[in-house]
This record gives sequence, C-alpha cells and structure tokens, in this order.
Amino acid sequence: MKSGLTQRAPDVWDSAAFSSIFLASGFSCSQALSTPAHTQVTQTVETVEKVGKFNNECHATGFYTPEDSMAKFKPLNENQLIMLPVSLQDQIVPGTLEHTISELVDKHLDLSVFDARYNNDETGARAIHPKILLKVVLLAYARGMISSRQIERACHENIIFIALSYGYAPDHSTIASFISSMQREVQTLFSDALLVCEGLGLLDGTHFSLDGVKLSANVSKEWSGTIKELEHKRDKLQEKLQRVMAEHAQADKIQSQTNSK
Repeated sequence: MKSGLTQRAPDVWDSAAFSSIFLASGFSCSQALSTPAHTQVTQTVETVEKVGKFNNECHATGFYTPEDSMAKFKPLNENQLIMLPVSLQDQIVPGTLEHTISELVDKHLDLSVFDARYNNDETGARAIHPKILLKVVLLAYARGMISSRQIERACHENIIFIALSYGYAPDHSTIASFISSMQREVQTLFSDALLVCEGLGLLDGTHFSLDGVKLSANVSKEWSGTIKELEHKRDKLQEKLQRVMAEHAQADKIQSQTNSK
C-alpha cells in the first residue's frame, strides 16, 4: 500500500464540483488565441501559478490523489562518502582455510629462507613481507585464481584477501616476481601448509581437493593414516601445486604479452 494517502478520490465524478474548482483557480481556456508579444512572458508565469493552484485544489478535495502524481525516489548520490569501520582481524574466522593458512605462515613455517633474498636493510624501500605474499597466493590458488593480476584484484576487492594482506594490496608485478624468483622455496612451504590443511579437512571443494585419495580408519591425534598414506597425499598435493604454479607463470606471460601490444 502506498503511503501519503490522505483522502480517497470520489467514486462518482462530480462535474459541477470540478468546474467550480477549475473556475476558482483562475485557470481558463477562454483567453484570446492571439496575445501581444510584450505580454507573453507575464501570462506564462501567471498560467504556471494558476496550474499549481488548480492541482492543489484537486488534491485537497480528493479529485486525484498522490498516486496520480509523479513518483518520488530517494536521490542517487554516487559521491556520497560512507564510513565503514572494518576490523581486519575479525574477517579471518577460526576454522576456515584462510585462518589456518594465516596461522601456519605466521607461527609454524620457517621463513628464514627469504631473508637473504632481500637486500634493502640499508637502502631501498620497505618490501611487502613474504608472509603476506605466501598467504594471499596460496589462498588464491585454492580459490582457483592463477594469475598475478587476479590476485592483485582480489587484494583490492575481496575483504578476506584485504585482511590477509593487511591492506597493503601487493601489485601483480610484486606477486609475479616473488613466485618466479623463489619458486622452489615457495613450493616447499606451500606443500607443508597444504598437507596440514588437508589433514584438517579444509581442502574439500577447493582447487587442491584430493578426490579419491582415502585414508585408513586409524586416526592419530595429529595426523590421519600411516606415514605411507601421508606421503602419498603429499605427492598428490605437490603434483597439483606444480601444475598450478606452471599455469600461474603461463597466465602471467600471456597477460604481459597482451598488455605490451
């Protein structure tokens, strides 16, 4: 039901009452067809005022209601600023794949292998921390993103990636250089992280889902299955990871060639 309805229009049209309103408004069609040029502007203003008076009288008596007038909408202001306070920490929910990746990278993986690759202790700008790149790239792979530009876009648009990157949003060149120059180190760390995530059942439905790879019913407190079964799963994850990283390199190469034309 529309709001703003104050009086219902009459069920029977009262032509006499309508004529009375029309004449009282001062709006009449009996004006001369030929009007001197110097009075046209004045008459135009007067006519507009009479039309407004006539419309007001019709609304007041119920001859037509707000439904008959032009629809009203809220203004569209694309320049409106909205302050949205966001806690990045709250976006990484415990029990999710992104939370597990973040915890593993922060607390359980040895990242000292990257220290020698950065020679900016005395000169040069501060670099994006390898932790950030490891987190966003591994989650991107799991989500099916296999190009540096896709990952860069996610770090600008997806709140999970924004949280994992601490709002720094690494660009595609930084991501591509990191993966291509440190492929061996990255692959080893990714394999370790993925094996833990698989053991926790967090890879189902992701790009690294190990469909058809089953473990025995004997479950230890920390790992499922025997050492042999774990090694088998690790090999499968490494195969998937190698394919994804190769696809990543190929996708970056194609996009680079396209953009250079």
